[in-house]
Amino acid sequence: QLKKELGPRGEASQLQQQPVPLSGSVFEKDYVKYWIERPPIKTVVSSWDCTFKETGSSYVVGQVWGVTADAETYVLLEQTRKRMSFSETLSAIRKIAHLYPTASAHLIEEKANGSAIIDTLRDQIPGITPVLPLGGKEARAHAVESLWSSGQVLLPHPDHHPWVNDFTQELLEFPSSLHDDQVDAMTQALSWLRERMLRLKTFTRSMNNT
Repeated sequence: QLKKELGPRGEASQLQQQPVPLSGSVFEKDYVKYWIERPPIKTVVSSWDCTFKETGSSYVVGQVWGVTADAETYVLLEQTRKRMSFSETLSAIRKIAHLYPTASAHLIEEKANGSAIIDTLRDQIPGITPVLPLGGKEARAHAVESLWSSGQVLLPHPDHHPWVNDFTQELLEFPSSLHDDQVDAMTQALSWLRERMLRLKTFTRSMNNT
């Protein structure tokens, strides 16, 4: 009777004492796949969710994503997540840009704090790319859900990268999670990359038909 009244999310949190049900609200637990030996990567971008506050509950999140040469698999390479000031956020983005000099783009949401970051770095770092999000957070998550459900997204294995556990927790709880900064950075990266990969495939097909 309690299971019926609480529903799957309430059952997980109240009866099992864990906040994530066996299947997520947008992203299912079975969707989560890992890599141990990093697959060969052709295209790399970084994606940033910038809310720079040294205190409070907000985090700055920077993720580095890669796409395999066949444009079929999207691979999370690393993540930075920390409460940062404005100057610390600039330093974090510069560091990633230095570590990944061939990155195609550094995606920054052109809203709120992101606009100040873009204005400061656009003449310093090649590939600074403003992104205007379309729709709400949940709509953007649903837009990339098919990549997860088809097994096209790989995360670092948590045995070697323990921070992935927090990322997965947030992913499965979304959109009811306490934080959504990691999911925001992820949906921004995957949406941008998928659009570019589709354009590339379309261009390649058209060239092969000429």
